[in-house]
Amino acid sequence: MRVKIIGFYTEGPPYDTGIPLTEGMYTYRQIAEDAGLIFDAYTPRRLREMGAGDLVKEYPDEYKLPVNQTMHKIGFSAWKPFIILDAMRDLDEGDIVFYLDSNIGKYPALRKMISNAENVSNIVLDRCDFYVGREIQGQELQVQHFSNKILLEELGKNSDFVKHFPLLICNNIICKKTHFAHSILIDWLTFCRVDRFLYILDQTEPQHPHYRWSCSEQSVLNVVIARHVEEGLLPWFFPGISYGRGYQPILADNSHVKNLTDTVWSPKTTTLRNQFKEYIDNTHLYLKNIYDGKQKEQVPEEIVNISVQDINLIPYDNGENGTLEYEAIECEAIEIKKSDFINSFVRMILDVEIKTNDKIGIHIQDGNIDVATCFPDFSPALSPKAVDIKKISLNEKNAVFEAKFYMNTDTIKLEVRNTMGYFHGHGRSFFKIKEISIGVSHIRPLSRN
Repeated sequence: MRVKIIGFYTEGPPYDTGIPLTEGMYTYRQIAEDAGLIFDAYTPRRLREMGAGDLVKEYPDEYKLPVNQTMHKIGFSAWKPFIILDAMRDLDEGDIVFYLDSNIGKYPALRKMISNAENVSNIVLDRCDFYVGREIQGQELQVQHFSNKILLEELGKNSDFVKHFPLLICNNIICKKTHFAHSILIDWLTFCRVDRFLYILDQTEPQHPHYRWSCSEQSVLNVVIARHVEEGLLPWFFPGISYGRGYQPILADNSHVKNLTDTVWSPKTTTLRNQFKEYIDNTHLYLKNIYDGKQKEQVPEEIVNISVQDINLIPYDNGENGTLEYEAIECEAIEIKKSDFINSFVRMILDVEIKTNDKIGIHIQDGNIDVATCFPDFSPALSPKAVDIKKISLNEKNAVFEAKFYMNTDTIKLEVRNTMGYFHGHGRSFFKIKEISIGVSHIRPLSRN
């Protein structure tokens, strides 16, 4: 069984009008590949090139949501089921697609979800081939609060069970490549392609009394899942175990099942798929037209190993014993310059002899931009550029640090940090470099196309 993790990110102008998230996505990929996962990523530009530009089209500002106010600029996330379906195509039956939102700068907990993707998948797919988690453990947030009137009446059939179904969160979708999971994704994509379900066409039209705001593709999937539970296609306890916005599993409250009645399983009941058969058939045709004649190309990754002798080491502030020779550099901070760093991932191991009695950590910059800090208490502070930073050994006079991070520039800056913050020179040396090991992976395109 293989696990493929996928994300979606915006590149910013000139490719789209979203926030540039490319740097964070490089980190996302590195964490995923370190965990042994297959990685792929999608952008509005990639979808347009695939022929699915309608799923990322920009809507006028009059349709802007009160929450997530830029979602109308990328198609109200109608692309989400499509990219999961696309990711399935080159997998074997039973392999897993793990979709996870990509803004690790805003949501640091996503890092642990990425690194634990295989374990999480095994847990949540134990009893069902498709997973989407609950927003919260309780029943306070319901489908009716975040679904427009037409969505509830037409797609939800005004069902009390659908209305009171607990809200699901679409930041993490996990599924096996099976006919069952594929069919649910087809349902979701089908109704995301229907404007009246995806957003409110007439902004002046009164909504039902319980309405708060629309969550676009999330609202659509919520109604689809509620219908499938109500009709018996999904188990009554679905989704059971949930991860919400964190990385710790929860057992959710299922008291909403009191709204289920035996009549919904009657043979006379029109199922969702029968009710909208023509819409679903059209989605199959839509996908066929996109994929006819399409070929994917793989881009190999280039690895460059840099020895310390190839690196120009420049102390910021030489102490009395400071020199420019590698074997005797004693300093407060250094710069490491190399053109190979530009647009690359760097894995650095720094072995130092400590020249102060203070407990120390290190701070790393890409040029003048903060990347990562390992504090003296071992706790890390990571920007979206950084995969990890840690001490891998420590005693009174020696410390070994390891860091992995994305570089835009040709200069790594390293500063020693004590318990009170940064040192500021004072004409003293604070550490002696014993060894530096640096490996560079040149960045290949995030997209596999």
